[in-house]
Amino acid sequence: MNPLAETAGSITSEVTFPIRSYRIINGRRTLAPATIPKAYTKQPGHEFLRMSDLYDDEELSVELPLSSAQGSDSFQLIWQGRVTWESEIQVVGAPGVKVVRVPRREFIDNVGLDVQVTYVITDTTGTPHTSERLTVTLDPYPYTLLPPQIHGKDVTVQYSGQSSTHIARVDVVRFTTGDRIWQSDWQPMFDQQNYWATFTIPNNVYNANIGNPVFINYAINPAPANGTTLMFSRYLRVTLR
Repeated sequence: MNPLAETAGSITSEVTFPIRSYRIINGRRTLAPATIPKAYTKQPGHEFLRMSDLYDDEELSVELPLSSAQGSDSFQLIWQGRVTWESEIQVVGAPGVKVVRVPRREFIDNVGLDVQVTYVITDTTGTPHTSERLTVTLDPYPYTLLPPQIHGKDVTVQYSGQSSTHIARVDVVRFTTGDRIWQSDWQPMFDQQNYWATFTIPNNVYNANIGNPVFINYAINPAPANGTTLMFSRYLRVTLR
């Protein structure tokens, strides 16, 4: 997957940038903030997302206004949520609006939270110039879906909305490739005090991935009788031992 792409043509009417995307102050560029086309509400320096608009998306596009950048400059997006994700460093080449694609796990990991988004342009002298900050709020689910826990091969799940009408499923994804290495069967989330649902990773899967970093999260189906719209938990990032 190439996380960076260039947007061809002019900026659409939905996204408006200043005529100049930066000013020079004491040798430093003052750079306009990034923007997110899928934001349903845009305020100066603050944009809002909802998961219903991102439900099937594997990536989130973030636009950087680099029309006034130099072709020899390089740029990088910084996504500061529960953890910090940084895009690959790329050379600007032809100035214009650049699109950086944030992986799905990084926006799912921040449902109900604020993310601080900036980008850094580095000029040919090696001087970095950091953009103005964009705060991105991802609307919360009705329930807080905290990361699962792991004890040996057992992944355990508990959240604030568990009910016998809710079912849960665990996914384990390899960090290096993004491939899913295991998905559990669905289990009911019984409405009992201090109840934890346990999902056991099979021996062959676990043993084949000892020493490898993985992402683990779970999906909740709150109304399986009425459809398959899922909610997704934050991620546990762990190396299997």
